[in-house]
Amino acid sequence: MSSSNERLSHTELAIYRLTLLGLVDDYFVTYGRKPYFDVEFILPKSPDSPAALASLDHKMKDQLSEYLSHFSDSSNSSNKNKQEINYRPLENYTEKTNEFTNFDRYKKLFNLVYQYLLVQLHHTYTYVVTMRYDMLWNLQTIVTSQKCRRTDILPKFEEFPEDAYRCGCCDICSPRLNFLETRIPPKADHSLTEKELELEKAYRGELFDFARLIRLKDNFVDYPTAKYRQARSILEGDPNNLSALLFAREFSPSDEYAANDRRLLRTANQNPLPLPEVVELYKSSTAPKAELLLTLNDADTSCDTPAGWEFLRIESAKPQNHRNPKVAAMNECLDFMLSIDEDLSDSSETLKRKARELENAFYA
Repeated sequence: MSSSNERLSHTELAIYRLTLLGLVDDYFVTYGRKPYFDVEFILPKSPDSPAALASLDHKMKDQLSEYLSHFSDSSNSSNKNKQEINYRPLENYTEKTNEFTNFDRYKKLFNLVYQYLLVQLHHTYTYVVTMRYDMLWNLQTIVTSQKCRRTDILPKFEEFPEDAYRCGCCDICSPRLNFLETRIPPKADHSLTEKELELEKAYRGELFDFARLIRLKDNFVDYPTAKYRQARSILEGDPNNLSALLFAREFSPSDEYAANDRRLLRTANQNPLPLPEVVELYKSSTAPKAELLLTLNDADTSCDTPAGWEFLRIESAKPQNHRNPKVAAMNECLDFMLSIDEDLSDSSETLKRKARELENAFYA
């Protein structure tokens, strides 16, 4: 398999994704003026036969489930059936598939693999991209921070130094690199060990208990920087962890509060949490509510129900929120949606869908 230098990384990425599906055993690249790949595929002799397709279907499902199991936020992705991923057709699909000389001969195989690749890409762009941004953000924070370097590292080892902690062994504590000239040891607070374990359990658990987490948060008010870094670290591997998102919001620096607040609400709404819990999170925010209402007004979420529309309509009608022109427009659309829901019978789902499309077009 040949590849130009320009598309070398794209070709290798495509082969890697096939490896994750169990269709490629190994490969290596030979570099030169025209690099090429030697790929060892794992396919039956007649891959388009019904028996072979059934076997490959089962194999790819198992391989993909195994791959997704390594991600702590994979529950939603791994449970999705390949037919549930609703992507628009690949641009120039026919033209691109015609580049494969055996496409017509193995059309069923190509289409089956394509469906599993969509599931894989769904996970990548829904979760992995966010994780990469979190990693870059955390790295930038460590590099640009003017606090002791160890305050960013110790929370990863379940230690929580106070904000005034100075290790005396880094360039921030000792700019002249005269180490150990200034050192402030962390407070010894063994009473927090039990609470720290409780928080770790909350991070690992599947259930989100807002009231319990708020009570738990009060035990760590003396360690805001450490707990914020710890929460952000967890989000590197679990970008939709609601407990970590809540702690990230509660211990946010003031200039980062609004962004963390919107991310928490967006994730809770899409997760989805039950509507009463989403409303509770919304009301607990100390940020201006107008932007949060726009964040919550999203399709296929907890708020995308008649009860959710009513909540958004009431909140968007409040004077302090109605001054925002986008919120005012949202309020009018919600009035329209609620009137349709009241006036039309259950047999008129098509018209309701068209009304939602009208709302989406309004904001496009």
